[in-house]
Amino acid sequence: MEMGVPSARSSISSVASASAGNLKQVEWAAGGLSLDAAAKSLRETVVVADRVYRLKKYERTFVGSDAARALVSLGFAASLAEAVQLGTALAQQGFLRDVSVDGLEAQRLENSYKLYRFTQDERILQLQDILPAGTTIADVRAKFLEAVPKKDRRQGLRMHRGAFLGIEGVNVILKLGYAQTRADAAHVCQGLLDSFCFVSTGSPSDLFSDSVQLYKVRDALVLDDAIKTMSEVSSPFTPRIEIKN
Repeated sequence: MEMGVPSARSSISSVASASAGNLKQVEWAAGGLSLDAAAKSLRETVVVADRVYRLKKYERTFVGSDAARALVSLGFAASLAEAVQLGTALAQQGFLRDVSVDGLEAQRLENSYKLYRFTQDERILQLQDILPAGTTIADVRAKFLEAVPKKDRRQGLRMHRGAFLGIEGVNVILKLGYAQTRADAAHVCQGLLDSFCFVSTGSPSDLFSDSVQLYKVRDALVLDDAIKTMSEVSSPFTPRIEIKN
């Protein structure tokens, strides 16, 4: 048999594994489990930090075993084995990935000390190509919160206090000099959304829109509680360089 050509048995095994995964996702959906909700709760629970794995530094990552335990403690899985299945489903749906490998291998969660990264944190890291040298997302957030016009606005029958429009957020980023084009400014706003700076009103969305969509700055107490919770779930086994909010 030629090297690199999968055998019929391995191909059948892969298809069977994928089918089993799909059936499991159908079972979760039938039980009322939302992968979006699981991913959101997981990201608000595990510690995201710069870590070292096999002598290489990976920014904004979390530990696989931490994620598996968190999914159980959050009530999304009944056991670590089920948590691994759920984590793998999240990876296959693009919510997270293994940072040490590429392709399909990155779409599998292991209950180990391997490192993973959420899609939101991937987007935040990409901002390094847009922001002025030496500028962090924390720097942008501080200036943004000072400058963005927060007003009481009505959306349908509901009044949202301290809200701003997506187009206003983009205008602020441009005025502060953190981006040169509206497209880049929208990417920076996406990074702020991904880093819990603000949330969308109405139907929750993980994607920022340079439009009349309303956004509201997260209450400082809620944000502090989220950061405190993340700090309490740190793994003692994997070196952590710096926690980034």
